[in-house]
Amino acid sequence: MTLREIDADVCELTVESAPALLWMFVIGVNGAALALLVVESWWASFGLVAAAAAVIAVIHRRSRRRVHTIDRRFGRITIAERRGQRELSRRELGLRFVRDVVLDQQLAERKDSDGNTYQVPLHRAVYEMQDGSRVPWSGHYTQYTDQDFAVVDRVRAALGLTPRPVS
Repeated sequence: MTLREIDADVCELTVESAPALLWMFVIGVNGAALALLVVESWWASFGLVAAAAAVIAVIHRRSRRRVHTIDRRFGRITIAERRGQRELSRRELGLRFVRDVVLDQQLAERKDSDGNTYQVPLHRAVYEMQDGSRVPWSGHYTQYTDQDFAVVDRVRAALGLTPRPVS
């Protein structure tokens, strides 16, 4: 998740699809590990790493992402779902109808190596509208990092909302 200032009145939030990011990570780590462990020739290992990078580039190019363009000048948020350069869908929200940006939380059960079950909080940022409806930033819940929470705070600031209390 990245937020980029285009000019004083426009910023662009990009939210990548979680499955694509996961596959890029898995292929990148496995490609590098395979290259370093199996292949004894540096040239051949370089070729395997390059092949893994090419697969990552193809997955990234075909991955879905949502691009939220916040335009304070025209008072709207445009949410475009894209695959590569192709736009799949588009939705517009009026800024005056956005009441807040909040984090939905969902608890997921995980098991550790000993078989013990524990819960992990997963989050998804949403626009909370004046009528009570919610417009999610992405279609999935994920473990947010401090950097993701900072992006949420920056979007809140871009929308002119008061900062969230720190808990």
